[in-house]
Amino acid sequence: TEVASAMAEAVRRQAATDFGLAVSEATRVDDSTQLVVIALAGAHGTQTKRISTFGDPEFDRLRTAKVAMNLLRLAMLKQG
Repeated sequence: TEVASAMAEAVRRQAATDFGLAVSEATRVDDSTQLVVIALAGAHGTQTKRISTFGDPEFDRLRTAKVAMNLLRLAMLKQG
């Protein structure tokens, strides 16, 4: 989670934006499951979300993108 958080914070700082979003590389948990960390940096700190992937690259990519975009959407709604 530290790597994804650092990436999101760097994106936010270097791009001078309200939010920075980053997705870590998948890390193997066991034979069939991998873990991806999504980080969102904003004015109120950095939050992370861990999601499991299941080996179907196309499905996993789409699911990860949807979760990341939803995390950003919810933060933007909260910001007002």
